[in-house]
Order: sequence, then C-alpha cells, then structure tokens
Amino acid sequence: MKATRNNRGVSHENGSIESPHGHLKRRIKQALLLRGTNDFKSVEDYQLWIDEVVKKHNQRNAKNIALERTALQALPFHKTADYTELVVPVHTTSTIEVRRTTYSVPSRLIGERLRVHLYHDRLECYVGSKLTVNLSRVYSSKKEGRGRLINYRHLRGSLIKKPQAFRFSQLRDSILPTDAYKSIWRYLEKEIRGRESCKIMVGLLNIASKYDCEQKLGAYILELVRKKKTLSLSAIENKFNNKAPVQPDIIVNQHKLSSYNKFLKIMGGKR
Repeated sequence: MKATRNNRGVSHENGSIESPHGHLKRRIKQALLLRGTNDFKSVEDYQLWIDEVVKKHNQRNAKNIALERTALQALPFHKTADYTELVVPVHTTSTIEVRRTTYSVPSRLIGERLRVHLYHDRLECYVGSKLTVNLSRVYSSKKEGRGRLINYRHLRGSLIKKPQAFRFSQLRDSILPTDAYKSIWRYLEKEIRGRESCKIMVGLLNIASKYDCEQKLGAYILELVRKKKTLSLSAIENKFNNKAPVQPDIIVNQHKLSSYNKFLKIMGGKR
C-alpha cells in the first residue's frame, strides 16, 4: 500500500474522503429518526450511541480489517497534535477572543498572552508550559453573531474592586448566570437604582462564588424580594457561610520534672 496526497487547491480530489463522511452523516440522521428523539442525558450517552451506530456500519468491513491488522505496526508512543494552537492576549475585561467567540478567564491573567490548544469540544489555555484554565468550546453561527461563554467567577475579583463597572459592561447580561439572577438585577434597577444596586448585585455574585451556593442563593433572594424584605449583604453572607472555623487539637505531652536532674548532671560533668 502506498499513501497518496491530494494536490493543494484541487478540491474535487477530496471526494474519496468527503463522500464517506456524507454517508455516515445520513446514516446517523436516519438512526435518530428511528430513535424518535434527539435528546440524550449527557454528551457521554450521545457518544456511546454514536459509537454503536458506527460499529454497525463497520461490521461489513470487519473481515477485511481483521486481515490487515496482522500487518499493522504499533502505534507511535506520542499522540499526534489533534488540536489547533493559537496565541491570544487577555484583555482588560478578563476575556479572550477565539473563533468569533468571547471567553472569560480568571482576572489574574489580565495582560498575559495565552497559548490556547483548541480542540473540537474544549480550550486548554497555557501560560508558558503551565495549564491555567480549561474552557468548554462554544460555536457561533453567522445568524447568531459572536458567541459568548462568560463565567462570573472569573470576573469576581475585578467586579469587587469596581462594582459600578457592572452596570455599563457589555458582558453584563452574560455575567448573570441564571434567569433568577437576571430577575434580581431587574428588581434592583427598578427599586434601588444608583450605585447601591450594582454593589448589591456584585456582592451577591461574590457570595455565590465564595460559598458555592449559586442556585440556593438565587432562590433565597427571590423569596426575600417577594416578601419585600431588605437585602443586607452582611446578613445574607452570614446565612450562607456554613464554614465554621476549625480549631486544631493540640496535644502536649508533659515531661517529667525528674528529667531535669539528668540534665543538670550532664551540665555539671562538662564543667
């Protein structure tokens, strides 16, 4: 067997590859129609289903593949690079731009240049040789415009320093993690307004991140709003701060006083 290469710029020579891809896509589409639904519990479940469809498709070539396996050499020790490498700057907004999509990264990385390994499903971001953050990949279409993946936990440090920046941020709606927090912001804008509304909203995001209580906190604040109660950040933080200080057990073994006699004898002998 001799490997061949396509000539650059001659697109019709890709037919031997693209045609099987098209057949597989149509087979998957037909399998989904027979299944009756496109919903899966998780990405892993979908991948297992795809593997089963491909396995059935490859069964007709199983005998030929078994014959060729005896002539195959061992796989290389190192994997080939199955990613695209990009170098992107981290903006002052603590974001990076990759393939028409804005991603947030931890604010400590502002000013750095990240080396991004772009996979089909994720981004691995490095500073030098150190992996600093993993991000899920988002695909944006021309109809939807630019995509966004904003994690308020990444921006927490910057927002705490300048809460008023939240109001005028172009990422404001994407920073709010759920519909509950968007409802809270609308309430704050309507009832409180001014600088205090930003301070409370940023404070709530900080509490949600600090104590990992995003869902419970959102439901609790909406209940306070429904009952028309005052939103006190200190009281709310005390409620969700369940991490009681842990006092270490200090064990002291009291030595015997008679041990001093031995010490005195040693010191007397040196004299």
